[in-house]
Amino acid sequence: MCCFAKVNRWSRRSKSEDKILIITFKAIHGQAPDYICNLIRVKTPSLYGLLSNSQVLSVPPSTKTRKTLGDRAFTAAAPSLWNKLPCAVTEEDNFNHFKSKLKTFLFRKAFE
Repeated sequence: MCCFAKVNRWSRRSKSEDKILIITFKAIHGQAPDYICNLIRVKTPSLYGLLSNSQVLSVPPSTKTRKTLGDRAFTAAAPSLWNKLPCAVTEEDNFNHFKSKLKTFLFRKAFE
């Protein structure tokens, strides 16, 4: 595959994921407007502590198995994208460090 095609693939899909995840980070840390913060629900840690300290977001139930417009809504897309991130990215508290780790993760994912 040509390098320009790979860059194009990065620019389309990962940019939208990047924006959603940055807004999600801000919502979790109280840096987003209230109407966005109210759309995100952080799951309480289980009694067994299997997920360590990572913040897992609750995903609203999907009524259909295939992608629908509702699955692309922020309330559904943000938790599913956030839960796919590695713990090293989601456990970051500093916005600039988070953004750097997120871009590195998405860039590597795009070129796998």
